[in-house]
Amino acid sequence: MKKFSGNQLPLIWQRAAVLGSLWASVEIIAGSALHNLRVPMSGTALSAIGAALLIAAAQRWPERGLFWRTGLICAALKSISPSAVIMAPMIAITAEGLLLEAGTLMLGRNRAGYMLAGALAISWSLIQKILTLLLTYGTDVTKLFENLVYFAQKNLHVTMLAPVELILLLLIVDMLIGCAVGWMAVTAGKRSVTNASAPKTTDTATPAQFNPARKPSLKLLAFHIALLVTGLLFLPQLHPVASLVSAILYAFMLARIYDRSLARLRKAKMWIEISIVMLIAGLILGDIWFGVRMIGRAILVISVFSAISVELRNPTILNWFTNRGMRSLPQAVELAFSALPAMTLAVTSRWKSWRELPLILPTLTSEADQWLTVRNRPVFIISGKVGSGKTTHLIEILQLLKDSGSKISGVIAHGLLDDDLRIGFDIEDINSGEKVPLCRREKMIDHVEQTGQFSFSKAGIEFGKNALKKDCDLLVIDEIGPLELSGGGWADQMHTSSMPLLLVVREELVPNVESLFINIIEISESPWQACVVIRQQINLNSEEHYENSTY
Repeated sequence: MKKFSGNQLPLIWQRAAVLGSLWASVEIIAGSALHNLRVPMSGTALSAIGAALLIAAAQRWPERGLFWRTGLICAALKSISPSAVIMAPMIAITAEGLLLEAGTLMLGRNRAGYMLAGALAISWSLIQKILTLLLTYGTDVTKLFENLVYFAQKNLHVTMLAPVELILLLLIVDMLIGCAVGWMAVTAGKRSVTNASAPKTTDTATPAQFNPARKPSLKLLAFHIALLVTGLLFLPQLHPVASLVSAILYAFMLARIYDRSLARLRKAKMWIEISIVMLIAGLILGDIWFGVRMIGRAILVISVFSAISVELRNPTILNWFTNRGMRSLPQAVELAFSALPAMTLAVTSRWKSWRELPLILPTLTSEADQWLTVRNRPVFIISGKVGSGKTTHLIEILQLLKDSGSKISGVIAHGLLDDDLRIGFDIEDINSGEKVPLCRREKMIDHVEQTGQFSFSKAGIEFGKNALKKDCDLLVIDEIGPLELSGGGWADQMHTSSMPLLLVVREELVPNVESLFINIIEISESPWQACVVIRQQINLNSEEHYENSTY
């Protein structure tokens, strides 16, 4: 057996990653709508929504340094923006994160500090516009602005403020909006913590995974990023139907390239929900083609972010950052990419309710917390070569855990031999002890899946899924193989349960499995010592769940 001690991403980076993903989702969905509708001061509106999200989340996650980390990660996600000039929004988002942090450093993490933080962050939108104009056109642009102001005063026969006074007035208005946003977001954030209401489940899809049969490709990563930028620039120029068909063809291409690694793209429910919301938005605006165009955009964005989340696990990319002392950043960005489809769906599903932002903020922050909780549960791995005794070792550990009072659920796969030839597996429900056939070399009567030389039984798969739905202290899956890594088998149960996991994995597949989780815990080859470690982590996980529910 082999020991594992995964490099856990610090909790503050985990929270910044999922919050940055949520912020990026707002930029993608709300930003597109505001710009397409030509809403005045759309930049200020986006800054206000972003600041409100972060300040509300800070009531649940009050760590110092969360804001600037979130801004950095959101800016990284914004690097594949639909805008032709990506640096401007990246700079704006990074600056807003830093200014939010500065406000709380000056006055503390209290209501006054958050109001100052909101004022500073939202005022940056105007400041950046002025700096951009000065940088682009030079100081002569100030003379042009003055002449335009005086020209308007003369022809409209109205008395206006002087040019400098007008800018100061706009800045004061932005800061007052920021103060109001800070006040409102603190109230909304505290509501999400004190009420502790169960959030609506938006997406329990399996995160993008490696297909063990293929390696990540830097060329494919570059292709996806380039195609996303190109698509978001030129799809609006096409007829809405043409843009929708193009996005669907791209999603279909990804499903073929990654086989079942992006099985979530085949889930009709997600696309139906998005389509209905966007079509309703189009009807409200009196332009059904607007809704069609937005459906195409959503398909493109969700599909490409899912693909990028696979390719970002490329060891070459991770090593580049690691060698420069920035190990947490690429891991956090990778986690943010994994969260982005679920966060985008969460934002999209509440499109009609954005006029009630104070009511939405608690729900969105709760969903982000819930998503992270599921991904961050303890995961223990037992590994070895085929026939090395992994299942025997597992059974010894489980017996000790049961004797110590732990509630265990899950499945054990018992291998069947015929003249030293593995002919199949039977699966056992740990709770009931009942066994049923899972797979055989010959084709099963109710064949539902083929992996390698084995035909899997539909009844066996359903039996295992039911065993994995039971409440417990520790969920056991023996084993995780190519079928699960490609989105089949027990993949959904592995990713949607919030319980600690004990996984049996073939040695050569361990790196692929480790890449799917945040918190890999080392266990000893000694069953007794392994039991002690697992018990400690189970108790710790239970305490954390209790604290989160009563925070």
